[in-house]
Amino acid sequence: VGMDVVRTSRPPSRLEGGGFMIKDILAAFSMKELDPFLLWHELPKKEHQRGSFPGGPMHPHRGFMECPYTKLMTSSDGRSMSTLTKNRVKAGGVEHKLSPEPGTFELGKVGVGMEHEMLIDESWSGSLHAFQLWVNLPNANKFDAPYFQNAAPSALPSVTLDGGATAKLGATRPRVERRLADRVRRRRLAVR
Repeated sequence: VGMDVVRTSRPPSRLEGGGFMIKDILAAFSMKELDPFLLWHELPKKEHQRGSFPGGPMHPHRGFMECPYTKLMTSSDGRSMSTLTKNRVKAGGVEHKLSPEPGTFELGKVGVGMEHEMLIDESWSGSLHAFQLWVNLPNANKFDAPYFQNAAPSALPSVTLDGGATAKLGATRPRVERRLADRVRRRRLAVR
């Protein structure tokens, strides 16, 4: 089944979190056009100097699925990123510590709520490129218990797209995937 291009857009850049630059990929489209998608941000590939990346301090969320993907994360001095990052999620009275490595995909059902942060040691310098997609939960699921699933790059399946490009796909819980997929209209939004 083919999909029509609705329109094209050049995503605007703006400051986010503790003051880092993002591209707001879906900014040009109305919520009605995007439903159930809420936002899609790209943290553009950039070489960061020591102490220049402020990270995202602890902040709350509720009522959606958050899907961050770390495409690239390196340290100029070769140290492991798991020793340089402080990534915490507080949900349902439990704190999870995360160590994103390049290619890591996370599916987080925020539901009733959570708080999270992504901080990098001030001594770090290196490259970072990441994406974050938020998908609205149906009203019936907005107060569900939080659920998080991390997938290492080796666990993600690959598919070949038209034109020969390869994409990695993230796994989801089938019940949630079915409900959200039923609401998504088949369209393609072209972003340059």
